[in-house]
Amino acid sequence: MTPKTDIEALLARIKELEEENERLRNELKAKSDSELTIFEDEYKGHPVLTLGRSCRPFSIGLRQLQFLKKAWPQVEIFLQKHEKSSSNPPTEDDEIKI
Repeated sequence: MTPKTDIEALLARIKELEEENERLRNELKAKSDSELTIFEDEYKGHPVLTLGRSCRPFSIGLRQLQFLKKAWPQVEIFLQKHEKSSSNPPTEDDEIKI
């Protein structure tokens, strides 16, 4: 292969990868529009709750859940305060940017 052929092959491959990337992003966006899932799981023998959509699920252990339960009134106040004042609430696309 000549250097010119190599460059053309690389550019063609880049174009293929960009198209595949766009397709995968569209599929991910369609999946992220689905409902939130919550299920019990296990991590190193300890029970956890796993929350999330198809994009980036995360797990919370018992200790963190106990802290959240105690702090829930403050969490609700925080949410009420910022849901009303926020002109840019988080969207599904924000998960993709992270």
